[in-house]
Amino acid sequence: MTFLANTLPNQFLSLQALLLCLIILALATFFDYGAFASSLTGKQVGKEGSEAMALFTWKASLHNESQTLLSSWVGSNHCSWVGIGCNKAGRVGHIDLHGYGLKGALSNLSFSSFPHLLTFQLFNNSLCGIIPSRIGSLWRLTYLILSLVDLELSGNNLTGSIPASIGNLGNLTTLYLYDNQLSGSIPQEIGMLRSLVELVLSMNNLTGSIPASIGNLVNLTTLYLHHNQLSGLIL
Repeated sequence: MTFLANTLPNQFLSLQALLLCLIILALATFFDYGAFASSLTGKQVGKEGSEAMALFTWKASLHNESQTLLSSWVGSNHCSWVGIGCNKAGRVGHIDLHGYGLKGALSNLSFSSFPHLLTFQLFNNSLCGIIPSRIGSLWRLTYLILSLVDLELSGNNLTGSIPASIGNLGNLTTLYLYDNQLSGSIPQEIGMLRSLVELVLSMNNLTGSIPASIGNLVNLTTLYLHHNQLSGLIL
């Protein structure tokens, strides 16, 4: 073996050394990635880890400037990230990112990763696109605001229709979707939100008849539907 090695060209020996170096680097990278993935997934995949991963993924889908605004979203302790509030079990219970000027879409957010979410506030941002039907998986949600103003998505540039799956949010008490570009009719399923106290859908492009099912909302104290193209009576 010594004789063979001594007779090989120097170039071949250099190639062997280079390949050995690459193998070592590849192994180091593999183990570093394993540690990185472990830090992202937290304690268990499917629990706290899936929440952190879902937030990371959504952040990565936002515009570059928006990602900079969420610079604290690093590491595995997502409960310490800006806009994120956790319960005693370390599960995400509140997302409040109103007024951050975030640019992007909701379609890249895995709603099913947040089964303990109670409040969701994204008003006064520059979010666009549709309200995904998957939002209906947030069955514990009590406050949703997606407008300019908890679900709160107002004051964005959301388009498309209000998904029928919103009727799954049976614990919802506040629904603000005003000042967007939502179109289509108000789904009959809105009447399934028996806990709803405030419903604000004004300043959109909603059309059609006001659904009779709104009459089922016996706890409703605030209802704003103005600046749409709706017709009919509320009985």
